[in-house]
Amino acid sequence: MDNYILPNRGSPGENNLLTYLRKSIEAFSDITGIPVTFFDDSLEISWENNENKKICNLFNSYSDSESSCRKGLKSACKFASSLGEPYIFLCRSGLTNIAIAIIVNSEILGYVIAGPIVMREIRNSTISKFVSINDLTPAEENVSIMFSNTMPLFEPNHISKLALLLYNSITASITINSDYEAIRETSKDEKSIGNKIRNMQKSSDLESIPDLENVLVQTVISGQTDDALKQFAEYYDKIFIIERGDLQSIKAKVLWLFAIIIRVATEKYSGINEIIDSELEIVFRLSDVESYDQLKNVSNNLLVKISSNLLTSVYSGKSKIIASAIKYVNSNYTNRITLNDIEENLHVNPSYFSSLFKNEMGISFIGYINQVRIDYACHLLTESTLSIIDIALEIGFDDQSYFTKVFKKQRGVTPKEYRLVNINPKGGNKI
Repeated sequence: MDNYILPNRGSPGENNLLTYLRKSIEAFSDITGIPVTFFDDSLEISWENNENKKICNLFNSYSDSESSCRKGLKSACKFASSLGEPYIFLCRSGLTNIAIAIIVNSEILGYVIAGPIVMREIRNSTISKFVSINDLTPAEENVSIMFSNTMPLFEPNHISKLALLLYNSITASITINSDYEAIRETSKDEKSIGNKIRNMQKSSDLESIPDLENVLVQTVISGQTDDALKQFAEYYDKIFIIERGDLQSIKAKVLWLFAIIIRVATEKYSGINEIIDSELEIVFRLSDVESYDQLKNVSNNLLVKISSNLLTSVYSGKSKIIASAIKYVNSNYTNRITLNDIEENLHVNPSYFSSLFKNEMGISFIGYINQVRIDYACHLLTESTLSIIDIALEIGFDDQSYFTKVFKKQRGVTPKEYRLVNINPKGGNKI
């Protein structure tokens, strides 16, 4: 089998750049099986790869540059250029797409849209939208159904990874050597900092860890999720220094911390094991991590799961339905939750439940779900390096623009603005 040879980039002229870029995008498309379309700077289609796998090409509305379908894609391209990062969105037919603007020296050279992408399975509602948008005959509808069954399927948590892969393919194609040199210098600085940390001796400040553990445990038990996440970040930084970056030793201390939390929680709340399923769940989840980022993310998720559910104790009403609903939301807010889910899990009429929830909690059911999601989003914005897209997907939003709209409504600023104001200097966050 012949080895794949990277295309020669040649001189840094625009034509050579776009040729090299096309090779990289085609490689992404061929490996993933996802069709990719390149729009020029005037938002007209310049070329496509794997166009025979693109269901849109079956319909006349896609070929019409003034159709609502194409206008939606153009709008997504423009929004992507304002983000400076991948934009994951749903087209009019309900299929997922990834839009990325090609920006070099502050100039937009074009746009790339990868998709449409099917998550898990093609839905009947999507087929219905195909039919209504394109006025399909029964025969054409059957063709579209057969075609859709040939499209590759992806899990929802793979979409952000595909976006990252495509984004990196593009940026690697348009980044000049001096950029890589700067990256190497930054890496050297980080290694130097790491060496200093490993050589540090325990200080009197670090000896305060037992007190910090006690405060953190009580914060979790009282259901103060945001404070618990901040205190854990401080705790993690300190044990990282004490253990000189040794992952296994850090994991051991984190496991000990959660053992204390479970013991105290069990003494105070008899139903705690129903919240976490079993104590072994925590042991298994933490023991399986293989990196510092995984350890922090798993720990944060467990803290949110435990403290958020314990927060239900602040509900003084007598409705078991509302208490169960709060518990359900706090355990599943990263997934898509609808009133139908409540009906299925709590066996209650959706209309009655909506009215009851608003009367008991003073907020709508959807409002409460978004409140829980935005609370955790604030933590991720200040304490993680996740992009805005990844945060939106992580907390249960399907669409980044809707996440931004809800966030601004609750916090008064956009996620990007919130991160700029509240950024943790130690976190090295990326906007």
